[in-house]
Amino acid sequence: MRKHYWLGQLSMTHDREAAVGWAVRLGRQLLQDDHPVTVQVDGCPHNAQALLRDAEQSSDARTILLLFAEFEAAIREVYRHHYRKTTAPDAYPLMESIANRVLMAPDVLEAAHRARQARNDIIHSAASSPIDSLGARSSLARFLSWLPDWTIST
Repeated sequence: MRKHYWLGQLSMTHDREAAVGWAVRLGRQLLQDDHPVTVQVDGCPHNAQALLRDAEQSSDARTILLLFAEFEAAIREVYRHHYRKTTAPDAYPLMESIANRVLMAPDVLEAAHRARQARNDIIHSAASSPIDSLGARSSLARFLSWLPDWTIST
């Protein structure tokens, strides 16, 4: 069923990004800051340590963006295929509509909205998010777990 597919996608996305974060931290440990290393990126020289530092600092934000993209694809799919809706509302009203249809517990919806807000904050360069990627994954997976199983009919 599709619900289990999307729950798996959330876990896989988080795990893959955690592995990338681990690799970046390892790279930073291996490349000591007192011995600068220059690497070519798209034909331009860059300081490898600075690139790794930037990648490490943006890792959690990138993971939240990817998690929410997977989540949004899942709720749009259930909206279109299970509820047979043809409109494409923004994420907030879409989440509200689905939550109302399944009589979702308010705390589950609120937690998913915090993950949505974190995604928005990242996109619009707002203050740092009050939720980390693990919290976002948990909140979004809890929301999806309330959904009925659905299939895609051809």
